[in-house]
Amino acid sequence: MPDEGLAASDGRSPRPKRRRFVLIGVAVLALVLVAVGGVVVGRATAPGPTIVVAPGPVVEVSPVATPIPEGPLPVASVAATSSPAAPRPGLVATAAPEPWPAIFTPSNDLSNTPGTASGYRLTRAGLDGAALAASLAEVFGPAGEVSQTEAGWVVGDLDGAAASVVVTDDPLLTWTFVDPVATAAAKAGAAIPQDQAQELASALLSRLGVDVADVDWQVDRFSDVTAVTAWQVVSGARTALSWTVVFGDQGAVVSASGFAAGIEEVPGYPVVGAATAVRRAALPTWAVLGPSPIDARAGDAVAIATPTPTGTASVGTEGRPTLSVEMSDILVTEAELGLAQFRQPDGNLLILPAYLLTGDDGSRWSLIAVTGDDVRFVDRPYPTADPVAP
Repeated sequence: MPDEGLAASDGRSPRPKRRRFVLIGVAVLALVLVAVGGVVVGRATAPGPTIVVAPGPVVEVSPVATPIPEGPLPVASVAATSSPAAPRPGLVATAAPEPWPAIFTPSNDLSNTPGTASGYRLTRAGLDGAALAASLAEVFGPAGEVSQTEAGWVVGDLDGAAASVVVTDDPLLTWTFVDPVATAAAKAGAAIPQDQAQELASALLSRLGVDVADVDWQVDRFSDVTAVTAWQVVSGARTALSWTVVFGDQGAVVSASGFAAGIEEVPGYPVVGAATAVRRAALPTWAVLGPSPIDARAGDAVAIATPTPTGTASVGTEGRPTLSVEMSDILVTEAELGLAQFRQPDGNLLILPAYLLTGDDGSRWSLIAVTGDDVRFVDRPYPTADPVAP
């Protein structure tokens, strides 16, 4: 029997024709969340700090929430437009990852019921970058007025002599605080206890408008500092978004980083059936969004690697050597509709409906579930070592 979902939702050309995709921005509204066309569930920040700290931390508190799998798309440096007026943001697919040596086939009894599901986007609507810089400076303490630069806004000394706050005018409104004096004063072996560090970080982030009741904590002890990371949680699962505050001895804030953001629920994404999604992933263009492996223990996306050749070369007819290619033939036996995170070409992040697949070999994978109306494939020249001048 023909796969009606595949024919109806994704047999059409993936080239932009009537795409409803847009890139969306990220926001807090002067440290207060405002919902725009959806339900704001929290604030979020960059995946990790931009602060350089000593290697080899001792993890004193580990996150407990299951992480949302990350899709296969890398962040590509390609210009993209945005239109916050779109009813729901779609995914921009710009580049394929290294191929995973696996071929996926849905089992005969794999569910194939289409439907709708919610996704999440980060919104920057109405955010004043200068006001954000001033608010951060009030919390962290660098002296001076807000100055606008080509990249964003600054408060304090950027020459490294005194503390400073930097807000970057990017899609995520990235912000960073650094205190060189506190950094120099931090003493090895004198870092504060983890429970005190977490309490101080919670108080600081609360002043920034963060709902600390909806985060997943992580505390890392380095030789002279303690780094506290608050991971944003959505629907009970951990995103790749976080705030990080680094403390020296006696609770001095050495550095902090993140970006201002509100996470907004976007209901009504049409999704294809699970069997359709698996078959669709074998199509030439949709292979860019093929299944991403998930660590069965933690739920994290795992690194894709080239298999190590094994065995000896085989000999074919008339003594000619034949090529041996290793691959995995995976029969998908289970599929559960959940969420996956996808980085966008401008550095933004979308959390979209995705199937969490289980293979007959026990392997687990995430696979995009939305229909073709919410994915825009963007042509871009393949990077070569010696590009031809126009």
